[in-house]
Amino acid sequence: MGAKTTFPGRIVMLGYGSIGQCSLPMLLDLFDLPPERYLVMARDERLDRFAPFAARGLPFERRSLDRDNLAETLAATTRPGDLLLNLSVGVDSISLADWCQGHGVAYVDTAIEPWEDVGWDFNLPANERTEYAFHTRARRTAERWRPDGPTVVYTHGANPGIVTQFVKAALLDVAGAMNLDLPTPATREGWARLARATGTKVIHIAERDTQTSSRPKQPGEFVNTWSIAGFVEEAMMPAELGWGTHERTLPAGAHEHPAGPRNAIYFTRPGGEVFLRSWVPLGGPIAGVAIAHSETVTLSHYLTLVEHGRPVYRPTVCFVYLACDGAMSSLHETMMRGWHMQDRQRLLNEDVVDGRDELGVLLLGHGKTGWWYGSQLDIHEARRLVPGNNPTAVQVAAGVVAATVWAARNPRAGFREPEDLPHEEILATALPYLGPMVSQPTDWTPRKDRRVLFDEPWADAGDPWQFGNFLIR
Repeated sequence: MGAKTTFPGRIVMLGYGSIGQCSLPMLLDLFDLPPERYLVMARDERLDRFAPFAARGLPFERRSLDRDNLAETLAATTRPGDLLLNLSVGVDSISLADWCQGHGVAYVDTAIEPWEDVGWDFNLPANERTEYAFHTRARRTAERWRPDGPTVVYTHGANPGIVTQFVKAALLDVAGAMNLDLPTPATREGWARLARATGTKVIHIAERDTQTSSRPKQPGEFVNTWSIAGFVEEAMMPAELGWGTHERTLPAGAHEHPAGPRNAIYFTRPGGEVFLRSWVPLGGPIAGVAIAHSETVTLSHYLTLVEHGRPVYRPTVCFVYLACDGAMSSLHETMMRGWHMQDRQRLLNEDVVDGRDELGVLLLGHGKTGWWYGSQLDIHEARRLVPGNNPTAVQVAAGVVAATVWAARNPRAGFREPEDLPHEEILATALPYLGPMVSQPTDWTPRKDRRVLFDEPWADAGDPWQFGNFLIR
């Protein structure tokens, strides 16, 4: 994997759930730091999973952050020149990043999290519980930061995060397959022009998880291959997607935002109840949920081409997620319970016996019809790469550590979203952990080989790339 990264400060990890437990050994592989230059903080002690690292001299502190103690806790645990890696749930990411900016600490996270009571406050208007709203607040907060201030990288796990770098790599592969003689873009406008030149109309983050457990899900139990609270929180948020300039009809129940770049729309329905059609190479056609994810907002914004003050090109960007069978059954049961989570919860890890997480991006509507680029990491390869972890955790952690390495090498880069990072450098760090990588064309469309059993008034047979053709319910 090349020379290890050096860094003058400390790496302070906040949160030690499934992603933290997978990220820590990867950080130790990639950084040349003595044990005392790490600190892991979590609200719960997970000594069984931390014991091997404690034996190597890494410190652990039991800490719980809230509005009242955030500044005091960070002042006691970080110092200028450190890097805070936020892998917690229910701690306000923007407040954390803002404190770090003012105190000389770099910052990386995997999602823009609100305070726990805000994330689960269903009395808030739907548009205030969207990723669009979170990123709007993040950008407004960043306006008062110095552009050469401490680096802040928001939302760089697998998705959001590494999938943005997949999109850039896929666009270059599509352009090459179409014999378009275009250089690798160096600016945001350049990437938008490249996407328009290929004719890409739709981008799906298309993911199918086929991991199976030796212990089947039981009634009254929620199982998942990653954070159960995170999955349910995303599924209860309004369904959300980036809205392309080629789209003709706003779907029933969908709304536009009243302010800002207005590149995304949202539904007044939970994402876990909105199903879309998509495709992955090994799994074939899938029907997944359109749960809220940052990349649908940030990618569609980044790839918007503006001429004469108005958007002339933007792809529709959706996350279509088919979780493992146990997780989909668990989510269905949660919905049946009126969106009240089951009391018993189990993370699938050591008991996984087979399967993979096929995670990639599907570009559609261009000169090669479709193109999928992504990772096909299975449980056996994941355990070889990072023992004790499943493919989902390894894919997320690969994005986390790649962004952390970049931030450590560029500690004064200011505010950054995944699209602002150099995709080749990020992928160079992440790819060794992602297993088999695939970049291939496909002739799949949402209407290909599909029996239309009833009239679908929302569909558009004349243009396969209209959103109505992907919408199941």
